[in-house]
Amino acid sequence: IEIYMLTTTKAIFLHTTRLSGNKVVIHLYTKDFGRVSIVANNLHRKNSDLKMSLLTPFSLFNLTFNFQEKKDLHRYEELVPYYIFQQIPFSPIRSALSLFMTEIVYRSIKERQTDESLFSFLEKSIIYLDEIDDCNKELALFHFLFLAGFSKELGFFPRIETYEEGSFFDLEEGAFYKNVSPNGRLLNANDSFLFYSILSAIDKNELNKLSFSRETKQLILYHFIEYFSIHIAGFSRLKSLDILIQLFD
Repeated sequence: IEIYMLTTTKAIFLHTTRLSGNKVVIHLYTKDFGRVSIVANNLHRKNSDLKMSLLTPFSLFNLTFNFQEKKDLHRYEELVPYYIFQQIPFSPIRSALSLFMTEIVYRSIKERQTDESLFSFLEKSIIYLDEIDDCNKELALFHFLFLAGFSKELGFFPRIETYEEGSFFDLEEGAFYKNVSPNGRLLNANDSFLFYSILSAIDKNELNKLSFSRETKQLILYHFIEYFSIHIAGFSRLKSLDILIQLFD
């Protein structure tokens, strides 16, 4: 007989999937159990304890639920916000960025694996996005900051120390090379320099010193997404990408 364990953990909202009737599966990334899915009923009813309106991208909750190791779906007792966004709901750019972050994480993390360092990074990232000043240049480059940090947490941050002038970035190897195979998935020398520039600035905490045109930021973003699609199995097209690009247009 498998024993249910009633436990409470921090959780980040990622996605919902509708089932038959009034049932909804809520997909979360938790501090203590990694990715977890819970089943909720009647979220649209007025007397429901949990409202759909609370399930906004990357919302932060305290989750109390019945954890069962061999189950994919769990029953929850309580899902209560522990941080209330102050700026994200009222800022189209911040909202688009939080949606983008949510989709990146949802498509990247598919297994139940505990990683407190990763959870801490995700939690700090969304709070920083909520608190950052509008005049801070990092807001317009926040998606790069997040993607770089996320790739570092997942173990495939590009090896920027391999860069030298005129080298090419190999998307599969995650490193820069002077002498390259014609069969490799490479960025040209100019795009490689741009990719290196933003990664190096992020690594040195000097992102505020950078200034890129709209076209250049789009180019770097597409390369970042291509890089993720190579290093994460089953990483499909992002629906939020077009929205993000339109807002920064």
